[in-house]
Amino acid sequence: MDDVKKLMYNTAINWYNIQLENSDIDNYLLQQFTFNTITISSTCNTFQYNDCITSCIGNGSFGFVYRGIESSTGKPVAIKKLSKGSIKLDELKVMRTIKSDYLVGFTDNCIKNDEDSMYIIMELCDIDLDHHLKYHTVNGTLSSHNLKRLIDNVIRGYNELYNCCIVHRDIKPQNILIKYREHNLIERAKISDFGISRILNDVEDKSLSNVAGTLYYMAPEVGANILRTHEYGHEVDIWSLGCVLYQCIMGKIPFNEQELCRMFLFVACDNYDAYDKPELSFNVDENIAKMINSQLEIDRRKRTTPNQLYNEICKWDDDYKPYNDNFSYMHDNLSYRSNYSITEFDEID
Repeated sequence: MDDVKKLMYNTAINWYNIQLENSDIDNYLLQQFTFNTITISSTCNTFQYNDCITSCIGNGSFGFVYRGIESSTGKPVAIKKLSKGSIKLDELKVMRTIKSDYLVGFTDNCIKNDEDSMYIIMELCDIDLDHHLKYHTVNGTLSSHNLKRLIDNVIRGYNELYNCCIVHRDIKPQNILIKYREHNLIERAKISDFGISRILNDVEDKSLSNVAGTLYYMAPEVGANILRTHEYGHEVDIWSLGCVLYQCIMGKIPFNEQELCRMFLFVACDNYDAYDKPELSFNVDENIAKMINSQLEIDRRKRTTPNQLYNEICKWDDDYKPYNDNFSYMHDNLSYRSNYSITEFDEID
Protein backbone atom coordinates (compact mmCIF):
# COMPACT_ATOMS: atom_id res chain seq x y z
CA MET A 1 0.00 0.00 0.00
CA ASP A 2 2.85 2.34 0.84
CA ASP A 3 4.35 1.70 -2.59
CA VAL A 4 1.07 2.60 -4.26
CA LYS A 5 0.82 5.83 -2.26
CA LYS A 6 4.40 6.66 -3.09
CA LEU A 7 3.76 6.07 -6.80
CA MET A 8 0.62 8.24 -6.73
CA TYR A 9 2.48 10.97 -4.85
CA ASN A 10 5.39 10.98 -7.32
CA THR A 11 2.98 10.99 -10.27
CA ALA A 12 1.14 14.00 -8.84
CA ILE A 13 4.41 15.85 -8.19
CA ASN A 14 5.65 15.14 -11.71
CA TRP A 15 2.38 16.33 -13.22
CA TYR A 16 2.52 19.53 -11.16
CA ASN A 17 6.13 20.20 -12.18
CA ILE A 18 5.29 19.67 -15.85
CA GLN A 19 2.38 22.12 -15.63
CA LEU A 20 4.59 24.64 -13.85
CA GLU A 21 7.35 24.16 -16.42
CA ASN A 22 4.94 24.65 -19.31
CA SER A 23 3.54 27.74 -17.64
CA ASP A 24 7.06 29.13 -17.21
CA ILE A 25 7.82 28.47 -20.87
CA ASP A 26 4.62 30.19 -21.96
CA ASN A 27 5.39 33.20 -19.79
CA TYR A 28 8.97 33.31 -21.05
CA LEU A 29 7.93 33.17 -24.69
CA LEU A 30 5.26 35.81 -24.12
CA GLN A 31 7.83 38.04 -22.47
CA GLN A 32 10.48 37.56 -25.16
CA PHE A 33 8.29 37.82 -28.23
CA THR A 34 6.15 40.71 -26.99
CA PHE A 35 8.09 43.83 -27.83
CA ASN A 36 8.05 47.57 -27.90
CA THR A 37 9.19 49.48 -30.96
CA ILE A 38 11.90 51.87 -29.81
CA THR A 39 12.48 55.10 -31.74
CA ILE A 40 15.71 57.04 -31.34
CA SER A 41 16.74 60.27 -33.01
CA SER A 42 19.90 62.20 -33.74
CA THR A 43 20.10 65.71 -35.16
CA CYS A 44 19.72 64.36 -38.70
CA ASN A 45 18.15 60.89 -38.61
CA THR A 46 15.59 58.73 -36.86
CA PHE A 47 16.02 55.00 -36.27
CA GLN A 48 13.79 52.22 -34.96
CA TYR A 49 14.25 48.74 -33.52
CA ASN A 50 12.13 46.15 -31.72
CA ASP A 51 13.22 45.63 -28.13
CA CYS A 52 12.96 41.83 -28.06
CA ILE A 53 15.11 38.72 -28.26
CA THR A 54 14.40 38.12 -31.95
CA SER A 55 15.88 41.51 -32.88
CA CYS A 56 18.94 41.17 -30.64
CA ILE A 57 21.95 40.11 -32.72
CA GLY A 58 24.70 40.51 -30.13
CA ASN A 59 25.40 41.20 -26.48
CA GLY A 60 28.28 41.51 -24.06
CA SER A 61 29.60 43.54 -21.17
CA PHE A 62 28.97 46.68 -23.26
CA GLY A 63 25.23 46.10 -23.68
CA PHE A 64 23.19 44.85 -26.64
CA VAL A 65 23.18 45.14 -30.43
CA TYR A 66 19.82 45.12 -32.24
CA ARG A 67 18.76 44.84 -35.85
CA GLY A 68 16.95 48.05 -36.76
CA ILE A 69 16.12 50.40 -39.61
CA GLU A 70 16.64 53.99 -40.62
CA SER A 71 13.09 55.32 -40.47
CA SER A 72 13.18 57.57 -43.54
CA THR A 73 14.67 55.01 -45.93
CA GLY A 74 13.93 51.61 -44.37
CA LYS A 75 17.64 50.82 -44.67
CA PRO A 76 18.70 48.03 -42.26
CA VAL A 77 21.20 49.08 -39.58
CA ALA A 78 22.79 47.67 -36.44
CA ILE A 79 21.98 49.61 -33.27
CA LYS A 80 24.36 49.23 -30.33
CA LYS A 81 22.75 50.18 -27.01
CA LEU A 82 25.00 50.93 -24.05
CA SER A 83 24.75 52.89 -20.84
CA LYS A 84 26.06 56.44 -20.78
CA GLY A 85 28.47 55.44 -18.03
CA SER A 86 30.13 52.87 -20.28
CA ILE A 87 30.55 55.19 -23.26
CA LYS A 88 34.07 54.96 -24.59
CA LEU A 89 34.98 58.16 -26.35
CA ASP A 90 37.90 56.41 -28.02
CA GLU A 91 35.47 54.05 -29.75
CA LEU A 92 33.45 56.94 -31.17
CA LYS A 93 36.63 58.76 -32.13
CA VAL A 94 37.98 55.70 -33.96
CA MET A 95 34.71 54.99 -35.76
CA ARG A 96 34.43 58.59 -36.93
CA THR A 97 38.08 58.63 -38.03
CA ILE A 98 38.01 55.64 -40.35
CA LYS A 99 36.05 54.80 -43.47
CA SER A 100 36.72 51.62 -45.42
CA ASP A 101 34.89 48.77 -47.14
CA TYR A 102 36.79 46.45 -44.80
CA LEU A 103 35.82 48.11 -41.51
CA VAL A 104 32.30 48.19 -40.07
CA GLY A 105 30.88 51.57 -40.98
CA PHE A 106 29.72 54.19 -38.49
CA THR A 107 26.37 55.82 -39.32
CA ASP A 108 25.36 57.96 -36.35
CA ASN A 109 25.07 58.15 -32.57
CA CYS A 110 22.03 59.08 -30.49
CA ILE A 111 21.28 59.83 -26.85
CA LYS A 112 17.80 59.37 -25.38
CA ASN A 113 17.11 62.08 -22.83
CA ASP A 114 14.53 59.99 -20.98
CA GLU A 115 16.88 57.08 -20.21
CA ASP A 116 20.48 56.44 -19.23
CA SER A 117 21.43 55.02 -22.62
CA MET A 118 23.41 55.91 -25.70
CA TYR A 119 23.08 54.34 -29.14
CA ILE A 120 25.72 53.83 -31.81
CA ILE A 121 24.26 53.22 -35.27
CA MET A 122 26.41 51.00 -37.47
CA GLU A 123 26.45 49.09 -40.71
CA LEU A 124 24.51 45.81 -40.48
CA CYS A 125 26.29 42.58 -41.42
CA ASP A 126 25.00 39.00 -41.65
CA ILE A 127 27.02 37.24 -38.94
CA ASP A 128 30.31 37.31 -37.05
CA LEU A 129 33.18 34.96 -37.85
CA ASP A 130 32.78 33.10 -34.55
CA HIS A 131 29.20 32.08 -35.36
CA HIS A 132 30.11 31.32 -38.96
CA LEU A 133 32.83 28.90 -37.81
CA LYS A 134 30.54 27.26 -35.24
CA TYR A 135 27.34 26.89 -37.25
CA HIS A 136 28.11 27.21 -40.96
CA THR A 137 31.25 25.12 -41.49
CA VAL A 138 32.41 21.55 -41.12
CA ASN A 139 34.78 21.05 -38.17
CA GLY A 140 35.05 24.81 -37.66
CA THR A 141 37.35 25.39 -40.64
CA LEU A 142 36.98 27.72 -43.61
CA SER A 143 36.91 26.56 -47.19
CA SER A 144 39.64 27.69 -49.56
CA HIS A 145 37.60 30.51 -51.10
CA ASN A 146 36.32 31.83 -47.78
CA LEU A 147 39.77 31.65 -46.17
CA LYS A 148 41.45 33.62 -48.94
CA ARG A 149 38.71 36.21 -48.96
CA LEU A 150 38.89 36.57 -45.19
CA ILE A 151 42.67 37.01 -45.27
CA ASP A 152 42.47 39.56 -48.07
CA ASN A 153 39.68 41.61 -46.49
CA VAL A 154 40.95 41.64 -42.92
CA ILE A 155 44.49 42.59 -43.94
CA ARG A 156 43.11 45.41 -46.09
CA GLY A 157 40.96 46.55 -43.19
CA TYR A 158 43.82 46.44 -40.75
CA ASN A 159 46.01 48.38 -43.16
CA GLU A 160 43.49 51.23 -42.87
CA LEU A 161 43.73 51.12 -39.07
CA TYR A 162 47.51 51.09 -39.25
CA ASN A 163 47.58 54.09 -41.58
CA CYS A 164 45.41 55.96 -39.05
CA CYS A 165 47.75 54.95 -36.17
CA ILE A 166 44.98 52.88 -34.54
CA VAL A 167 45.75 49.79 -32.43
CA HIS A 168 42.63 47.62 -32.21
CA ARG A 169 43.76 45.41 -29.28
CA ASP A 170 40.90 42.92 -29.48
CA ILE A 171 40.95 41.20 -32.87
CA LYS A 172 39.11 37.88 -32.53
CA PRO A 173 36.42 35.95 -34.46
CA GLN A 174 33.60 37.74 -32.62
CA ASN A 175 34.95 41.09 -33.84
CA ILE A 176 35.16 40.17 -37.50
CA LEU A 177 31.78 40.59 -39.17
CA ILE A 178 30.75 38.94 -42.42
CA LYS A 179 28.47 39.74 -45.32
CA TYR A 180 27.46 36.76 -47.41
CA ARG A 181 27.16 36.53 -51.16
CA GLU A 182 24.99 33.41 -51.01
CA HIS A 183 25.16 29.88 -49.63
CA ASN A 184 27.51 31.10 -46.86
CA LEU A 185 30.12 32.29 -49.32
CA ILE A 186 31.87 35.31 -47.83
CA GLU A 187 31.35 38.44 -49.87
CA ARG A 188 33.04 40.79 -47.41
CA ALA A 189 34.74 40.49 -44.02
CA LYS A 190 35.01 43.59 -41.83
CA ILE A 191 36.83 44.39 -38.60
CA SER A 192 34.47 45.73 -35.91
CA ASP A 193 34.21 46.72 -32.23
CA PHE A 194 36.66 49.47 -31.42
CA GLY A 195 35.74 49.63 -27.73
CA ILE A 196 39.32 49.22 -26.45
CA SER A 197 41.11 50.59 -29.50
CA ARG A 198 43.61 53.38 -29.07
CA ILE A 199 44.95 56.02 -31.44
CA LEU A 200 48.72 56.37 -31.11
CA ASN A 201 50.30 59.80 -31.53
CA ASP A 202 53.72 61.39 -31.12
CA VAL A 203 52.63 63.64 -28.25
CA GLU A 204 50.75 61.51 -25.71
CA ASP A 205 50.56 57.81 -26.61
CA LYS A 206 53.52 56.61 -28.63
CA SER A 207 52.96 53.08 -27.33
CA LEU A 208 50.74 51.13 -24.91
CA SER A 209 51.58 49.02 -21.86
CA ASN A 210 48.37 47.96 -20.10
CA VAL A 211 46.79 44.50 -20.27
CA ALA A 212 43.84 44.51 -22.68
CA GLY A 213 42.16 42.10 -25.06
CA THR A 214 40.84 38.53 -25.06
CA LEU A 215 43.12 35.89 -23.53
CA TYR A 216 43.23 33.32 -26.34
CA TYR A 217 44.09 35.95 -28.95
CA MET A 218 46.30 38.12 -26.74
CA ALA A 219 49.87 38.75 -27.85
CA PRO A 220 52.43 37.43 -25.32
CA GLU A 221 53.96 40.88 -24.74
CA VAL A 222 50.52 42.10 -23.61
CA GLY A 223 50.05 39.24 -21.14
CA ALA A 224 53.63 39.69 -19.91
CA ASN A 225 52.58 43.09 -18.54
CA ILE A 226 51.08 41.20 -15.61
CA LEU A 227 54.67 40.52 -14.53
CA ARG A 228 56.75 43.29 -16.07
CA THR A 229 55.98 46.37 -18.13
CA HIS A 230 56.30 45.86 -21.87
CA GLU A 231 55.37 48.59 -24.29
CA TYR A 232 53.60 47.54 -27.45
CA GLY A 233 51.91 48.81 -30.57
CA HIS A 234 50.47 47.37 -33.77
CA GLU A 235 52.44 44.14 -33.36
CA VAL A 236 49.82 42.86 -30.91
CA ASP A 237 47.10 43.00 -33.56
CA ILE A 238 49.29 41.07 -36.00
CA TRP A 239 49.61 38.27 -33.42
CA SER A 240 45.84 38.25 -32.80
CA LEU A 241 45.15 38.03 -36.52
CA GLY A 242 47.56 35.10 -36.78
CA CYS A 243 45.64 33.30 -34.02
CA VAL A 244 42.35 33.91 -35.86
CA LEU A 245 43.70 32.61 -39.18
CA TYR A 246 45.20 29.56 -37.47
CA GLN A 247 41.79 28.79 -35.97
CA CYS A 248 40.10 29.19 -39.36
CA ILE A 249 42.44 26.55 -40.82
CA MET A 250 42.81 24.10 -37.94
CA GLY A 251 39.38 24.41 -36.31
CA LYS A 252 40.88 25.19 -32.89
CA ILE A 253 42.70 27.99 -31.10
CA PRO A 254 46.50 27.77 -31.35
CA PHE A 255 47.26 27.96 -27.61
CA ASN A 256 45.56 26.72 -24.44
CA GLU A 257 45.71 28.48 -21.06
CA GLN A 258 48.81 26.61 -19.91
CA GLU A 259 50.70 27.40 -23.11
CA LEU A 260 49.68 31.06 -22.91
CA CYS A 261 50.95 31.37 -19.34
CA ARG A 262 54.26 29.84 -20.37
CA MET A 263 54.56 32.31 -23.25
CA PHE A 264 53.85 35.24 -20.94
CA LEU A 265 56.72 34.02 -18.73
CA PHE A 266 59.00 33.54 -21.75
CA VAL A 267 58.47 37.15 -22.82
CA ALA A 268 58.75 38.54 -19.28
CA CYS A 269 62.14 36.78 -18.98
CA ASP A 270 63.22 37.45 -22.59
CA ASN A 271 63.44 33.68 -23.10
CA TYR A 272 62.21 33.59 -26.71
CA ASP A 273 64.12 30.42 -27.67
CA ALA A 274 61.88 28.29 -25.43
CA TYR A 275 58.87 28.99 -27.66
CA ASP A 276 57.58 26.49 -30.20
CA LYS A 277 55.20 27.69 -32.89
CA PRO A 278 51.91 25.80 -33.26
CA GLU A 279 51.95 23.36 -36.16
CA LEU A 280 49.75 23.72 -39.24
CA SER A 281 48.49 20.85 -41.38
CA PHE A 282 50.88 19.64 -44.07
CA ASN A 283 48.37 20.48 -46.82
CA VAL A 284 47.98 24.17 -45.94
CA ASP A 285 48.87 26.49 -48.81
CA GLU A 286 52.57 27.34 -48.55
CA ASN A 287 52.05 31.11 -48.85
CA ILE A 288 49.33 31.15 -46.20
CA ALA A 289 51.34 28.94 -43.83
CA LYS A 290 54.34 31.25 -44.19
CA MET A 291 52.12 34.27 -43.52
CA ILE A 292 50.64 32.80 -40.33
CA ASN A 293 54.03 31.65 -39.03
CA SER A 294 55.37 35.17 -39.52
CA GLN A 295 52.47 36.53 -37.46
CA LEU A 296 52.99 34.10 -34.59
CA GLU A 297 56.58 35.11 -33.82
CA ILE A 298 56.86 35.40 -30.04
CA ASP A 299 59.51 38.11 -30.37
CA ARG A 300 57.54 41.11 -31.60
CA ARG A 301 60.69 42.53 -33.20
CA LYS A 302 60.73 39.57 -35.59
CA ARG A 303 56.98 39.57 -36.23
CA THR A 304 55.76 40.58 -39.67
CA THR A 305 54.45 44.13 -40.03
CA PRO A 306 51.12 45.47 -41.33
CA ASN A 307 52.91 46.85 -44.39
CA GLN A 308 54.51 43.49 -45.15
CA LEU A 309 51.16 41.71 -44.89
CA TYR A 310 49.47 44.25 -47.13
CA ASN A 311 52.24 44.05 -49.72
CA GLU A 312 51.99 40.26 -49.66
CA ILE A 313 48.29 40.13 -50.53
CA CYS A 314 48.80 42.79 -53.20
CA LYS A 315 51.21 40.37 -54.89
CA TRP A 316 48.66 37.56 -55.03
CA ASP A 317 48.05 36.80 -58.70
CA ASP A 318 44.59 36.69 -60.26
CA ASP A 319 44.28 32.93 -59.83
CA TYR A 320 45.11 33.21 -56.14
CA LYS A 321 42.90 36.17 -55.31
CA PRO A 322 39.42 35.37 -53.98
CA TYR A 323 37.63 37.76 -56.34
CA ASN A 324 37.23 35.54 -59.37
CA ASP A 325 33.49 35.20 -59.85
CA ASN A 326 33.88 32.37 -62.36
CA PHE A 327 34.30 29.68 -59.73
CA SER A 328 31.85 26.87 -59.14
CA TYR A 329 29.82 27.20 -55.98
CA MET A 330 30.07 23.43 -55.69
CA HIS A 331 33.73 23.84 -54.80
CA ASP A 332 33.17 25.80 -51.65
CA ASN A 333 31.12 25.83 -48.51
CA LEU A 334 27.70 24.43 -49.38
CA SER A 335 26.10 24.79 -45.96
CA TYR A 336 23.11 27.09 -45.99
CA ARG A 337 21.01 29.05 -43.56
CA SER A 338 17.30 28.99 -42.86
CA ASN A 339 15.18 30.71 -40.26
CA TYR A 340 14.60 27.50 -38.37
CA SER A 341 17.61 25.23 -38.72
CA ILE A 342 21.16 24.97 -39.91
CA THR A 343 22.09 22.25 -42.36
CA GLU A 344 25.70 21.39 -43.05
CA PHE A 345 27.28 19.77 -46.06
CA ASP A 346 30.89 18.72 -46.49
CA GLU A 347 33.13 21.36 -47.99
CA ILE A 348 34.75 20.38 -51.25
CA ASP A 349 37.91 22.11 -52.43
